[in-house]
Amino acid sequence: MALYVVRRLLQAIPLLVGISFAGFVLLRLAPGGPMAVYAQNPSMSEADMRRIERILGLDQPVHVQYLKWAAGMAAGELGYSYRTGRPVGEIIRERVPATLQLMGVAYLIAIALGLTTGIVSAVRRGSVFDYAATTAAMVGLSVPTFWFGLVVVIVTLGAPFSLWDRFIHLIGPAAVLGLWMTATWSRYTRSSVLEVVGQDYIRTARAKGLPGRAVLLRHTLRNALIPLITLGGLEFRNLFGGALVTETVFSWPGIGRLYLDSLNYQDYSVILGLLLVTSAMVVAGSLLADVLYAVADPRIRLG
Repeated sequence: MALYVVRRLLQAIPLLVGISFAGFVLLRLAPGGPMAVYAQNPSMSEADMRRIERILGLDQPVHVQYLKWAAGMAAGELGYSYRTGRPVGEIIRERVPATLQLMGVAYLIAIALGLTTGIVSAVRRGSVFDYAATTAAMVGLSVPTFWFGLVVVIVTLGAPFSLWDRFIHLIGPAAVLGLWMTATWSRYTRSSVLEVVGQDYIRTARAKGLPGRAVLLRHTLRNALIPLITLGGLEFRNLFGGALVTETVFSWPGIGRLYLDSLNYQDYSVILGLLLVTSAMVVAGSLLADVLYAVADPRIRLG
């Protein structure tokens, strides 16, 4: 297991290098480029622009700029914000806890509601609950995240201050993000459980006289979790897209809001740092999903 994790981490290095290089080149080719934030200042003369460009090393070839940036990145330095002058790493570290908090609560909501709804729908296939859950999931998949978020903001805008104020501010965006994911978890769980309950070993377990609860927990759910682990890895990636919209609607101070603000101000150094950090987090999520495969199914060997 340890050897597998190390090997996957080594494989992730060229992937992250490729992502960082592609992002670096694309941002340099974007309209206005990194100097756009200074060009918007009416008091900035042409001579000042050239001097800042020389200080920042933006007058050098793109590959030279990238190698210098990559060397700093290897040393733990992601450069400085063009807008505020602060270190990019420091800016991102301030926002990461808020986003992880939001994503963690949203994940718990999605898994708890999605798994429960999907399992009950599969066990009671064709029931009123099954049809109601299917309808709710279709609505959840169809409703735009930003619209749902605005509705929640309007409903909770007049909520009075209390000791639960922090929780109230978190549960709004977390509920929007979590319920958006719940629809997907519910549908996948239902399909996975229905596929497993039709297998021969489930019929054998029932024929041996095992209680229904034991068949469900020991045999059905463990095997049904295998494809859901893949879903968990994919949803971890999709969470960042949902977090960008949700954090913007609720003014949540996370990396999604920081990313949008950096785009508006054309702060390319912060955008590049966020690209690298989120890419690393997605790779870590995929690695975690692979490891959980071995935990859920002992037949899988990751050595």
